[in-house]
Amino acid sequence: MTSNVETIYQNALLADAAYIDFKVGVHVESNGVIKDTKETFDLFLERGFTLMQFEEFRAKYKVYQDPNGELAHQQNSLTNVGFAATIFEEQTTHKLTVAFRGTEGDKLSAAPADLVQNLALALGLSSTVGQVMQDGKIAGFLEDAGLLDGDGNPAAGFAHQVDFVGHSLGEHLTLTPHLSMAV
Repeated sequence: MTSNVETIYQNALLADAAYIDFKVGVHVESNGVIKDTKETFDLFLERGFTLMQFEEFRAKYKVYQDPNGELAHQQNSLTNVGFAATIFEEQTTHKLTVAFRGTEGDKLSAAPADLVQNLALALGLSSTVGQVMQDGKIAGFLEDAGLLDGDGNPAAGFAHQVDFVGHSLGEHLTLTPHLSMAV
C-alpha cells in the first residue's frame, strides 16, 4: 500500500511541476538539474510546494536532456494550441515521466485553445477535437525528445518504459501516447 500511495504522490508532484516555466541558467542548469535558488523555490511555492517538497523534488528529479542536448520542456506560450509538457528524469534510476499541463485559464494566450478542448471533452468529442488540436504537438514533442522515431513508433529502449502524468486536460492528453504510440 505504501508504494502505491508514494507513486500517486510522486505523480501528483510531477503533474504539478509541469506548470513551471523552467528557464535554463535561471531555474535549471544546462544539464536539467533544478537549481537550489530562492527564485526557483518561489516558482515551486506558487504551485503549492513546501520547502521540503521542493528540496526532495529537486534531489529526485531533473528536466530530461534529449539526445541533442536540449531540455525536454515545452512552454505553453510557444504553441498555438495551449500544449505544454515537461519530461522529468529520476536522477538515480533514469526513469522518464512526461508531465502534461492542463487548462491554464490565467494565461490568456492559451485559454481559448484549452477551453475548446475542455468543451470537446464535455461533449464527448475528445477523440476528434483532441487529435486535431494536440496529437501533432504531442508526437512532435516526444519525437524531438528522442522518445519516438520519425514514424511515430517508440525509439529503441523506450517502448513501455515511459510514464505519463497530467492534471485536468493534461491527464486526458496522457491517453494519446499510451493508446496510439505504445510508449
